[in-house]
Amino acid sequence: MQKTLNIALWPVQREFILSQARHPALITGRAYGKSVAQAIKAVNYCLEHPGALGLLMAPTLDKIKEVIIPVLQDPRFFGSLYGSEIIWREQGSKILFPEVGSTILIRSGDNPIAANGNT
Repeated sequence: MQKTLNIALWPVQREFILSQARHPALITGRAYGKSVAQAIKAVNYCLEHPGALGLLMAPTLDKIKEVIIPVLQDPRFFGSLYGSEIIWREQGSKILFPEVGSTILIRSGDNPIAANGNT
């Protein structure tokens, strides 16, 4: 399933999102859009790879609720897909992609033990 995003990104964000590297990294300063870029990359991957299982970590649960979930709901990013092709389940902290059978588990970096067994 190919989706096209027509959004403005910093060049380094675009490079990270489009990178095919096995272990891509985005190293930038504070408030540069790392969380937004990782959410876009993860969602794109799940939409393009049916049955994928991913793991997204943010520094805190608050950061997840303040940044990652709003990216899913924002019309500039995935808002038109939210609620049908992309579903956030707070219970279990996961993003579901029912049409392609993919899942992203969401975990907080301030509780790394919660991510054990997910990878």
